[in-house]
Amino acid sequence: MIRCLLLATLSASLAGCLGASQPSHYYVLTPTKPATSLESPPLKAAFNSRRTIGIGPIEVPKYLDRSNLVTLSGTNQLNISEFDTWAEPLNEGLQRVFVQNIGQSLKSNGVLVVPHQSLDAQELQVSVAIDRFECDSMKKCFFQYRWGIRSANTANISQPSMSTREATAPSAVASQQVETLNLLVAEGSREIAETLLRHYSLP
Repeated sequence: MIRCLLLATLSASLAGCLGASQPSHYYVLTPTKPATSLESPPLKAAFNSRRTIGIGPIEVPKYLDRSNLVTLSGTNQLNISEFDTWAEPLNEGLQRVFVQNIGQSLKSNGVLVVPHQSLDAQELQVSVAIDRFECDSMKKCFFQYRWGIRSANTANISQPSMSTREATAPSAVASQQVETLNLLVAEGSREIAETLLRHYSLP
């Protein structure tokens, strides 16, 4: 009996010293309607919905290719969160949201996920290479990416482009930073949709 009491006391003491473990939080990117989230008018031209568009591959730098959220804590210093993580690989989440955002903007069901550089199943292919996708200690969030459009019938119909988008998150809380990054992806999706419309809008 005394031994049981001692073990119980020791367990309680250890629990008090260690404290309760902090729960992990998991985040996903979600499709966002540009006209609502960005307070911009809907795209006016009509896209030729008979065309199919492949989105991918989406490349992310090695420092972002991890489940943990990354924040910039100095000019050359990163903070890897222990408890805030992505619920899916970042490149797959970005690809999924690009497909849905661009499809919504173009009002087309022909926007598809493609895993590699192939034009076998679609007429157009959009590839994106991510350079930055994080927030810093001052709550400023960055989305920098390079992208281009390839056609099955011709050479590249758009010169490779580089875009940089920035926005300030309401706070340093991870959930609000993810929401801010999500809006930046919506802006980037709209930019790509507008380029597709310039080349493939109906007369």
